[in-house]
Amino acid sequence: MTLKSHIILALIVFGSAATRVYADSTQVADTLCNWFDSTGVTSAPCKVSEQNRTVEVRLNIDRRDAMRVCLEVGQAMYYGGVTIEEPWNLRMLPPGSGRTPIFECELD
Repeated sequence: MTLKSHIILALIVFGSAATRVYADSTQVADTLCNWFDSTGVTSAPCKVSEQNRTVEVRLNIDRRDAMRVCLEVGQAMYYGGVTIEEPWNLRMLPPGSGRTPIFECELD
């Protein structure tokens, strides 16, 4: 199964599983992180930073695909009825130890 297929399948699962509104944005971030970890396409466990309000995920994708992931995650949250109290960022990093994001987007 390709990375794109994993992401599409996981988005469907995340969108259908997240049919309630979360009162706590940290719960949404944790759910998103668990979802990324469950796809099998990450190169390291996803990380949630409550202090920085970021979800960091390491993926072996290019910038264009990362932009698409951001859009699709946002759509899955919207259509799944998920709202959060304050904006969080989804930061997609390359595999390994690089700290420069491939792409970063706001989840609101």
